[in-house]
Amino acid sequence: MARTPPAAPGPKEHQMKPGVTTRMPHSAPGTPVRLVGVRFSTIWVWTYRCPYRDWDRGNVVNRELLGIIAFRRVIIMRSVSALASWGVILTSSYLVLQVTADPLAVGILALAKGLPSLLLTSYGGSLADRHSMTRVIAITYAVRALAIGALALSFWLGGAGLVAIYATTLIAGCSTALAQASIAALVVQPVPPQLRHRAMVLTSLTYSVGAIIGPVFAGTLLVTVGIGASFFVSALALLGVAGLALLGLGAEYHEGAGHEQESDQPEAESETSWWGNLREGLADKKLRPTFWRIGLLAIAALPVLSLAAVIADQYGNSPILLEVILAASGVGSLLCNLILMKVDLGQVDRNRLIAGSFLVTAVGTVLAAAAPNIAIEALAFALLAASINVIWVATSSAVQTDCTASSRGRMNGIFYTIASAGTSIGALLLAESFKLAGVPTSLLAVSVFLFLVGVFTALRRSSPES
Repeated sequence: MARTPPAAPGPKEHQMKPGVTTRMPHSAPGTPVRLVGVRFSTIWVWTYRCPYRDWDRGNVVNRELLGIIAFRRVIIMRSVSALASWGVILTSSYLVLQVTADPLAVGILALAKGLPSLLLTSYGGSLADRHSMTRVIAITYAVRALAIGALALSFWLGGAGLVAIYATTLIAGCSTALAQASIAALVVQPVPPQLRHRAMVLTSLTYSVGAIIGPVFAGTLLVTVGIGASFFVSALALLGVAGLALLGLGAEYHEGAGHEQESDQPEAESETSWWGNLREGLADKKLRPTFWRIGLLAIAALPVLSLAAVIADQYGNSPILLEVILAASGVGSLLCNLILMKVDLGQVDRNRLIAGSFLVTAVGTVLAAAAPNIAIEALAFALLAASINVIWVATSSAVQTDCTASSRGRMNGIFYTIASAGTSIGALLLAESFKLAGVPTSLLAVSVFLFLVGVFTALRRSSPES
């Protein structure tokens, strides 16, 4: 007797995998997406489904993610935050270098930004586990916006100097450190487990868009309007992020019986100190390789991006040159994320992916050292940022998926503590090396270190913990 073939899925159903049917949040392709109360055309949907090989499956996955209101608000918040943050980085690093003509002064600026993360991020992770994450984000971003707004006002009044820039950077660093773990946890909190790797990539992609627009916009304001305007616009953007957090970014996803429940509600307070949290994370055998990798990346590769102003200054003292390099970094990250959208990070060999990315980072650093002009330098930074982005997404998604909901805030805090500490220390060492040995020689030394890390990672035996 001939078997009747199964009926094709209806207009609202698609097969994600055998035995699992996922309902689309919208009735049919081409339906506009509602994004935080604003109705967008189908261009938005096409932007997020075009990178997939499997068109229908990609359409379902992206519609399912974008159908989660809390997740949409988080990615908008990340984009606006990136726009403001990179605008402040461009303006402040350019000003410090022009006033002092000393690479070490830019390294100290990176230290002022990263030192609070070393001291406060782990505590911020505990706050994320014990208190409402949306309130933590709203308060910290409001404080950060007020500090940068005060700096803009001081420039308009003619009373700002290096001390004001360093002090504002320190305050902004404290606010960022306390909010980082909450933001990272909220990215995956409203998303079902099978979509969390994809959510991390999509969030990184939207962050890259902000990282492209931010330097371009800030550099244009710096040249055409003035320093105060550049800082003031960034402050307004950060204030908007705080307002968006107040709208509510709480969880919309709840697993069934027998699974862990995730919510934005406070948990019982823990007496563990930040140092105890750090030791707890480093003792986790599953996450220890991840923490080592982000630490090595932070101490070697991330300082190159932090000292982009020093590298751009080789070609002239215009902020447009720094704008070109930072925007190229954003473009590199964006293209990288479009490629990662085709990859299921939960199914790839994470060890090989990270090892290859370290090797590509070494190649990008060599190209940056040998670049004869600003165009090749921009290309080198695009390659460097793309490979760094792969390592960052792979390691951060490992933290999100390899820990429980109750410890996610603390593990994110440890992740950002290690990243910030490595970047701060590496920026100071690299800035001093720029003074003593020159930019090209220092970058070549960094590339050798990154190459050795890549080889060591590739030779490491792959395992589920890797």
